[in-house]
Amino acid sequence: FALESHRGTSENKKKRAYTSGRRIAYDALHDPLTGVYNHSAFEVLFHDADKKHIAMIIADIDDYEKMKEEKGKRYCEQCVLKISEVLASCFRNVDHICRLREDEFAVIMARITSDHERLLIDKVEQINAKLKESDLSLSFGIALNDEDDNEKDIFEDADRALKEVKELSERKYRIY
Repeated sequence: FALESHRGTSENKKKRAYTSGRRIAYDALHDPLTGVYNHSAFEVLFHDADKKHIAMIIADIDDYEKMKEEKGKRYCEQCVLKISEVLASCFRNVDHICRLREDEFAVIMARITSDHERLLIDKVEQINAKLKESDLSLSFGIALNDEDDNEKDIFEDADRALKEVKELSERKYRIY
């Protein structure tokens, strides 16, 4: 009887250790507020992605700093949660949604080519339509790569596209 009791305790310790290890790994790769991948996970996912058939979307929350000053941090956290939920509802399971900074998300879309440009435009318009109900909007920088150009940095292209959108303010997205 004592041996079985000890074995049961040992098995429980193993289960707790396994669960604890999984929790540590999860926490290391996920944003604590939203549960989407964090910047560290983004680095790994982007490094391992098939760069020949990929789209990179960088999304920035419009007027975030103003919103933070006027309505506070807690309100902004609720907005970030809403945005992460909308993003999750608009992308496929094979796409990776990551929170890079307080007000910035990235989406790595696999198996996408330049033939899918209209699909990407529809997605960003759908996202902003859903967010409009909550008085939120995102600006998007989008880059596509379906070439054999290994020197092309799709993240830099998407980031440059986002900066141009923010500077020009003519529409909510730009595609490279």
